[in-house]
Amino acid sequence: MPMRIPSSKSAKRGVASVLAIAMVAVAMGPIYGQDQDEPESLLPPGFGDPTPVPAPSSPAPAPAPAPAAAPAPAPSPAGPAQTPSPTGSTSQPAPPPTLPDASSEVTEADIIRDQDEVMQDALVTQDLAPSSLPARARRNLGQVGLIGTDEGGFDSSALSNVRGPYITSLLANIDKPIVSRWGHILLRRVLVSDLKSPSGANDTDWIAARTRLLLNMGEASLARHLAQQVDAGRYQGRLYNVARDAALASADLTGFCPIANGGAAQSDESNWQLVLAICAAMSGNQSSARAQIDRASRNAVADEIDVLLAQKVVGAGANSRRAVTVNWDGVDRLTLWRFGLATATGAEPPEALYNDTDRRFKAWRAENPAVPLESRMRSADIAAAMGVLSNAALVDLYSITFDETNMTSAVRGRTVLLREAYRQRAAADRMAALQQLWDDAGDSLERYGSQVLTARAAARFPVMNNYADSADGLVAAMLSAGLDRNAVRWRSLVSQGSLAWGLIAVGQPSTGEQISETAMRSFADSDSSESYRKTAFLIAGLAGLGRTDTDAAEDLVAEYGYVLNKQSRWEKALNDAADTNNAALTVLTAAVGMQAQDWSGMSPAHLFHIVRALDKVGLEAEARMIAAEAVTRA
Repeated sequence: MPMRIPSSKSAKRGVASVLAIAMVAVAMGPIYGQDQDEPESLLPPGFGDPTPVPAPSSPAPAPAPAPAAAPAPAPSPAGPAQTPSPTGSTSQPAPPPTLPDASSEVTEADIIRDQDEVMQDALVTQDLAPSSLPARARRNLGQVGLIGTDEGGFDSSALSNVRGPYITSLLANIDKPIVSRWGHILLRRVLVSDLKSPSGANDTDWIAARTRLLLNMGEASLARHLAQQVDAGRYQGRLYNVARDAALASADLTGFCPIANGGAAQSDESNWQLVLAICAAMSGNQSSARAQIDRASRNAVADEIDVLLAQKVVGAGANSRRAVTVNWDGVDRLTLWRFGLATATGAEPPEALYNDTDRRFKAWRAENPAVPLESRMRSADIAAAMGVLSNAALVDLYSITFDETNMTSAVRGRTVLLREAYRQRAAADRMAALQQLWDDAGDSLERYGSQVLTARAAARFPVMNNYADSADGLVAAMLSAGLDRNAVRWRSLVSQGSLAWGLIAVGQPSTGEQISETAMRSFADSDSSESYRKTAFLIAGLAGLGRTDTDAAEDLVAEYGYVLNKQSRWEKALNDAADTNNAALTVLTAAVGMQAQDWSGMSPAHLFHIVRALDKVGLEAEARMIAAEAVTRA
């Protein structure tokens, strides 16, 4: 009988539904909500089970914090932000393998709440005027979000007393990738929380700023759902363009039709004319759609490929007799418009165009169920490393792909290796599969994504003296998904100064133990990273968590050419936010200091201040995971 990776309960409703919503929900599920006291099999659903068993209908409540990423300190998908447990721990002993269900994760019903209703035909050609809805039916623009405090969200009043211009400028200054997966998870958790508008802020501009940042982080589904919290007739200004872009990134072309007329009237961006044509076609008005497409083509409002893609959408509409073939020859870049329309119509862009895009496109591709599986798999590990996909969502995607027979050998080979990492009887064979998954990854971002992928397989690996030398990779993988308690089981076997020892020292729940200068020097003795960056990050993380004397840490880190306690305007703003015990403001300010393409752009001083500030406002679990990630990826 052929091996089949068991489908989750969501899978029974269809692959498209699972991957459109489940990945978002899984990512937002708290990373610390699973019960770590009872050892349970981590074998992913379907890996060798003759008959798939439906997952429990409702996951256990999780004390988690973040929306979307792997199990994390109330952080997520791929890594979600999570709320530390009463004991201060973030991970659980690997839940039973039924994906995308994880006992600690927020359910899709909790997060989305029917935000994807089918639009009425009337909304396709005209917007709802504000008066179209009675006052009692209009949603409150002064408090908008996707998750409340009972789902790991931040307090609704967290930013209501902060000046609007200051907050919006903070968000506007976050325009580069967030270097930390756990930082991404924590930031996402703030952005999707059910928050009141800051003092003096325009409500729709505030929602637009949050939506735009989510979109830039690669969180297309969450951005779209957040924008859809506003009634179409109450859109203003920049929210039109942001909501359109979120719909494009999600390949949800019906999503921008309710606001098409308003957007075309208020925005001078030329592609709104093409949007009107697409929405006319979707309502069955082919003559109007063709006329607008022809006018856009004559007026050269967009590049030829952009008009061609719009024609393809129009050709797929009701009553159309026009079939369009898209030729990508001569197209030198992939834009948001091209990605959205190509994905919606099945006109898959060439891989070379994806290779030349920034990582946002890779995240959008990985989480979108309309994208072919093979294409999604090429970006899945990157999306997990970013924090967009959780460990559970990533393993679920691999599980679905395992059953496909038309995958390339490279993709098929990775799904087989993951199965072996769970299924092989001999520990040596499982370790070999894990090591190959890590080593076969391309760049450092993909390697970290591979560690997220294997987190639960690593947690399931037996704690044995024979494999103490392999603990570095195992512990790093576990902490990438917040499985801190599992990682701590190796503490007695690893040698002082090893990478695994350092990761456990900074990543474990607080024990009150102080790390000595001698121990930190022993870590430096075996540190092969460039310019002792791992050592510097370890010292910074320990000092930020209060696990070593700050003055001694500053003296020690100076020996390796770094400083810890320098002051800048950003550091002062971060410390001020922490001093007021405003966790949401602290996270937003910390995110400004976590922007970089990779960890070479992050300084030990920034890490020290971020970890200390997060710890101070009660986000100790997330602070530990960020510190451990820094040491892993330095």
